[in-house]
Amino acid sequence: MKRIRSLAIPPAWEKVWICPPANGHLQATGIDAKGRKQYRYHPTWRTVRDEAKFERLLSFAEVLPKISQVYRNLSPATLIVLYFYSKAHSMRNDTSTRQTDGEAVSGQEMKNVDSNRLSNLPTYNDEGCVHAVVEAPKGSLVKLKYDIELGVFTVSRGLPLAMSYPFDCGFVPSTRAPDGDPLDVLVVHEASTYPGALLPCRPLGVVEMDQDEKDRKRERNDRVIVIPSWHDRLGELERASELPSALREEIEHFFLNTTFFTAKNSKILGWKGPKKASSTIEETHKAYFVEAGL
Repeated sequence: MKRIRSLAIPPAWEKVWICPPANGHLQATGIDAKGRKQYRYHPTWRTVRDEAKFERLLSFAEVLPKISQVYRNLSPATLIVLYFYSKAHSMRNDTSTRQTDGEAVSGQEMKNVDSNRLSNLPTYNDEGCVHAVVEAPKGSLVKLKYDIELGVFTVSRGLPLAMSYPFDCGFVPSTRAPDGDPLDVLVVHEASTYPGALLPCRPLGVVEMDQDEKDRKRERNDRVIVIPSWHDRLGELERASELPSALREEIEHFFLNTTFFTAKNSKILGWKGPKKASSTIEETHKAYFVEAGL
């Protein structure tokens, strides 16, 4: 009880999880009053992590003068190629750990995950915001889908005539929805980004949907509605019900019309608020680790 009290968990938190081992690096999680997931880390883990970062910085500082001499003789085009190569190399060889049920799990031990990392990124950032990976940006005339095996974005199909994406659309990484794909997400904001962009967001709600599968059974395919964590011209929205009713109807029509010429026969079941959206994200996050055999 002394350890639990020392965590200073706010009374407003819901769905609180406390790590059974006292030495777990992630001590507790919970959903705050605004539906955001919050974390409590072990103080020793923070110290060790900061020291490791500092040691790497010292090593880098020692070789920096030699690197600078080499780079002065390289062309800008070569530098760009080297930058993207180094990013791809680090993504493939990253062995950072994840926390699940109080046990640290190496990235190399995870099965059935994306070796190119986009779908295997953390579901939340350190501030508790939900990560959204953009697949099809606002204004796109085609449905772009991230291919986990290839590690690239592929064109799934073109949208019906005169249709384009009203907002950035993508998925929440490290999640597994009932249809077997990462959880779909629609990022409601005025800007348009790019495929592969990672946006920190707050959940506003969820559009509950179902559709026909190949065996003719109905399967859920919910779409989480989020808003970027930074200030947007749409205002400080807290829940999907604060969106204009006309905009909510247009979002429904967009989800239905994009699959109109397919055999999915999609149906809108209704809208739910931020708490349901947060629980949907958390459930699919847990399903991701279950499928990975963790």
